[in-house]
Parts: sequence; structure tokens; C-alpha cells
Amino acid sequence: MNQMQITNILTSVAGVLVGLAVGKGWITQAVGMELATTIIAILAPIVFGILPAWLTSNSAVVSQAAALPEVKGVVMTTNADAQAQPAPNVVAPGEGKTL
Repeated sequence: MNQMQITNILTSVAGVLVGLAVGKGWITQAVGMELATTIIAILAPIVFGILPAWLTSNSAVVSQAAALPEVKGVVMTTNADAQAQPAPNVVAPGEGKTL
């Protein structure tokens, strides 16, 4: 998903939730508009700031690479790094496994 798709999803969800609250009479339309705008203004930067950092962390990149069918294995630089990866084709240096 790209940023535009995520923004559109957030906008739609905020619109539905705020529309429901306005329709039920829990909040006024003016408050609903302010609330929807605030939700988008706060959630979008959080999603675009935290989610990409988590998805592109070293651990995520190694996991994604190890999952590719054309990758026989990934040799990590330390034993701790290799043990942190759940994939069976991620090995520690000098472990002696044949990939």
C-alpha cells in the first residue's frame, strides 16, 4: 500500500465513524468536521512515520529476503542476529550449515 491508499482508507474510516456519531446525535456536525480533520491530521503522520520504519527495519528486511524462494539462505554477522530470525535458512557465521 502506498501513502495515498492509506490516507484514503483513514479518510473513509474517519468519515464513517464521525458520520455515525453525527447521525446518532452524539456530536454536532461542526464538531464532527473538526474531529474528522483532526483524526486525519494526527493519524496520517503516525502511520507514515512509524509503519515504514517498522517495515524496513533490519529484522524485517532479513525476514523478507529469507522468505524469497530464490534465496537459499542468509548468513548473519553475529550469532545473536541469526537467533533473532525465525527463518530456518538464516544462519550464524561459521555455523557450518550448507545452504
